[in-house]
Amino acid sequence: MGQIPVARAPALPGRATAPARWSPWRSLAHLATERPHDVAFVLTSGAGATRTWAEVAETVERAAAGLVRSGLRVDQVVVSLLPADHAHPELDLALRVVGAVVVHVAPGAPAGDLARELGDADVRLVVAEDSDDLSRLDGVTLPRAELFAVDGGRGWDRLLELGAERLVMDPTLVERSDDIVDPDDADPRMISERAPLGRVPVAGLRDGLVEARSSALVVADAADALLQVVRRTQLDLGFALCVVEDPARLPGVMAAVRPSVVVVPERHAGAVLDSLGDLGGAVEVVELADLRAADLPQPPPLVLGDAADLPRRSRRARGDDFDLRLPPEPGASAFLPALPTRT
Repeated sequence: MGQIPVARAPALPGRATAPARWSPWRSLAHLATERPHDVAFVLTSGAGATRTWAEVAETVERAAAGLVRSGLRVDQVVVSLLPADHAHPELDLALRVVGAVVVHVAPGAPAGDLARELGDADVRLVVAEDSDDLSRLDGVTLPRAELFAVDGGRGWDRLLELGAERLVMDPTLVERSDDIVDPDDADPRMISERAPLGRVPVAGLRDGLVEARSSALVVADAADALLQVVRRTQLDLGFALCVVEDPARLPGVMAAVRPSVVVVPERHAGAVLDSLGDLGGAVEVVELADLRAADLPQPPPLVLGDAADLPRRSRRARGDDFDLRLPPEPGASAFLPALPTRT
């Protein structure tokens, strides 16, 4: 039989006991258990609406189950056109939990970089607010991709509905998915005017910049390395996070949100300091190291022969986790069936 990647080995029966490893789902579940009522997110798109860690964990679990039921599998490439401050931060976490490789595309990403980096990639899904956002991918052909449209919350509600139904049938789905996901392989990628394709640098935030029970407001776009590093640090420490993409919105946001610290990349420092004025809040200007080189997963190999020969967890368990191209259940996908080809 073919080789099984090391990242999948923990899912095999009779696996050896391994040291505890970090994963987004384990960190999230820990925070939901230890600090269920603490605020996790403050949403600027919802007039200061908040989410607690317990609410976030429950929603992420349902969203992850909905993604799997809709046909998304580990190592598949997802292109995200959502802004950094969109209304459903749980979606970004759910995509990581199921092991999808998310490529965040900045609004100003050059068309040439998009065509070069995505043209040969086997993109499985494009996530956007609605189909109008696909104009940002003009010149890129994605023959195998489907579209997940948040659609003002309607697509999101459908995804959560499917996830809740799947969890009734399969309550341990997310825990099993976490067992076969390598968190490092699922690190988000970014395409912006600053970098054609990269991953977050090894160096993270300095110790003490954000405390565990504090709140941070980050001014960054979705393809900014600073935002991705802060999101990782948030899962480690459990502070409340608020994100603003446009520095011009800061005065209005700061009138409703009083963060412990405002974290900004160096290029936004002048605009942020001018916008804040006397509104208060300590401002930390952070310039991270250059992005790491990144690549995108290749399509999984086709399995020839009887799928029953694939390793399973028990005699009764299905081998679905080892087949990365299983179709969704009929009529149970939150994805639009075909992404228009753009040339």
